[in-house]
Amino acid sequence: MDSETAKAYRAVPGEMGEKLKSHISFDEDNAHIILREDGTCPFWTDEHLCEIYQKLGEEMQCLVCKTYPRIVEQHGDVFFTSLTCSCPEVARMLIERTEPLQFIEWDDGDDWSETPGGGQKPEEAEQALFHILMPSLLLSVRILQERRYPLSVRLRLLLLFTDTLQQRLDEGGDIADILEHFSSPERYDGYAKAPSGMPQNIPARISAFNVCLENSEKLTGDYHHSSLIRLLASLKADFRSLDGFSILERPEYDIQYEHYAVYQMYLFYMRALKTKKPMHEVAALIYTLNLLKCIAVMRLTPDTYLLPQSEQIRILREVSANFDHNSGHAAMLYNIYGEKAGDISFLTALT
Repeated sequence: MDSETAKAYRAVPGEMGEKLKSHISFDEDNAHIILREDGTCPFWTDEHLCEIYQKLGEEMQCLVCKTYPRIVEQHGDVFFTSLTCSCPEVARMLIERTEPLQFIEWDDGDDWSETPGGGQKPEEAEQALFHILMPSLLLSVRILQERRYPLSVRLRLLLLFTDTLQQRLDEGGDIADILEHFSSPERYDGYAKAPSGMPQNIPARISAFNVCLENSEKLTGDYHHSSLIRLLASLKADFRSLDGFSILERPEYDIQYEHYAVYQMYLFYMRALKTKKPMHEVAALIYTLNLLKCIAVMRLTPDTYLLPQSEQIRILREVSANFDHNSGHAAMLYNIYGEKAGDISFLTALT
């Protein structure tokens, strides 16, 4: 929590003050709330409301609690705002939605580079890269939302486009022709023929999932992601009925995972401004989608062999809570899979 709120909490008297002091670690530079063993906030009431808000007022909430579930990221001189699926209500809206997600763009007219605290004006090289990555992001989203094809085919098309883009970026060449080439929907039919004929590689997907289970400590990054450890430890990689994977290829599930893919691309893709590796972010998307689907297969109801929306929402929220608030998401996954992490054939097998 922010230092001003931590200081205010230490000054609260009475019973509420004692509860605040006993459930908050007041480190000098990094005060934080100590969560319950189940990962919930100790100030979360039985009615799922905030006790601090109720007893001390809105002004006494820390900055994170005031802004959550909103996420704001600055890339160059552009601010990206979104909501996080770690909030159950946001996850519900994403799962229940059927129409494609859309971006809304606006210019507030302010010159943030000259505003105190508004951020520094991006370097010329960063601006140039931004104008490469932004249209690449929008094209990637268009590919993901091309519902003429199953999502698995769209993901393979995305990998093909991103791999081609990455090679050109590494060479320092112009990408205009690549964008033009992959912007033509008429070409997608030709590209999609080969991916459509590729069977699901279930063993590869299960193997990748098991690697996550076995290396869960590497997913903690610089944070104490005890909830992720609990999530992965609670799972048993028991895929006795592999039909579950084909069930999740149904159109209704395709739409749900499409929404999550677009959501994650919007959150993470532009971090390639720093790494110059958009392929890393797309790879992280493929791994996360596989993680979501493997968890879902194990939670399919045995009688109807379907996944209730409530359970899908819970899975999405659990995974989002552990990945979407960590800037090292892609790096952690690369740390687990090593050299083959960015290999397009390995990634294709996981789609």
